[in-house]
Amino acid sequence: MTELLKKAIDEAKKLSDNTQDIIAKHLLTLLNLEGFIETTGEADMLHILQDELMWDLQFAQSADLLEKMANEALEDYVEGRTISLDKLLSQI
Repeated sequence: MTELLKKAIDEAKKLSDNTQDIIAKHLLTLLNLEGFIETTGEADMLHILQDELMWDLQFAQSADLLEKMANEALEDYVEGRTISLDKLLSQI
């Protein structure tokens, strides 16, 4: 194992379990795509995986906020403060 990979793993150990799992999922994806990377290009593939990792991390970090927003939307629906999409589109 290279020193750089050891350093990355040591840094990952400091993160939450959820964040570690997200990083591990993407690392395993990367390792399973070695042949695809050779044909696609390493830089392109790493850029794609980096984007996916950033989205996953952002969603994981905002899970509480997303849950709160979902609960508020459900409450609005239950209390009749929403309109159907069909009705909204018919008003346009």
